[in-house]
Amino acid sequence: MNKKAPALLRLGLKSNLKEKSMYYIKNYDECINNVALLPGSFSSEIHKLETLKLAYIEFLKDFQTEIPAPISTKTPFDTNKKTENKLTEFLLLGENTKDPFSQPQLSTEYTKKEKQLLLESTNQGIDLIKKYDKQLSTLFYLYINHILFIKTKNSIGGSASGAIGVIRHGGNIDWNTTDNAEFIVHELTHNIVFLDELIYPYYDNHELMMDEKNWAYSAILNTRRPISKVLHSIIVAHAILNFRNKLPAKLHSYNVHCNSKQLINQTLDAIDSVNSVHEKTGILSKVGVNILKICKNIHSIH
Repeated sequence: MNKKAPALLRLGLKSNLKEKSMYYIKNYDECINNVALLPGSFSSEIHKLETLKLAYIEFLKDFQTEIPAPISTKTPFDTNKKTENKLTEFLLLGENTKDPFSQPQLSTEYTKKEKQLLLESTNQGIDLIKKYDKQLSTLFYLYINHILFIKTKNSIGGSASGAIGVIRHGGNIDWNTTDNAEFIVHELTHNIVFLDELIYPYYDNHELMMDEKNWAYSAILNTRRPISKVLHSIIVAHAILNFRNKLPAKLHSYNVHCNSKQLINQTLDAIDSVNSVHEKTGILSKVGVNILKICKNIHSIH
């Protein structure tokens, strides 16, 4: 799917904001451009984000046929029970790996009241993102089509490469607004990366990826996981740290992720861990290697 990116100015999507934040490693315009690069998305008729969102949904309908299209392009919260059940069934399938964090285990369901509390607190988190980072908020509404509240025993939520645009929220009803904002930033970043990986492959040897001897240490969970999960964790950690830098210190909260100093240290350790595996196996593509270099350069100066 590799192809040269068109200039976003031609699409009328060039950001008019002066700030050039890096979302996962790429800036806002590059994240928009990735959607424009999808088959069927780029045409002379696309001049605004709303049209690009519709093209993105059409691409996903063909690319992941088991995932229902969203009911609305304005909100990711589904009320259609049939859609919710189908998405839940797919998200709980897990992956063919020995990694326990890739095997979500269904817990007791949220009560109707708990779901309502989660909906309200999640929306407050989304509003916080919009207040302090409008570009990131725009990416959220472009990339994310569904958010489902599913309680599992072994995770607080997740996303899956086979369900791009979908977030499984299994968090605590006692989370504050910042906690919910960080959770959304975390899962949004996974989805941005899933799409980027379709266009710019991160790995040269997929056969080695699931071999336990080639696992590395995660920047988020600080435990050994498959290389693909660890590279994601490094990128997610970078996104969380970037978001925290935009918040007033009084709003910082560490219920979902560890404090920033520890997170930076775990990120650098994860980078070294992945590099060590790559040196032995050549598992990463040039794109994957470059991502590690960028992250290490950014966080080594702290």
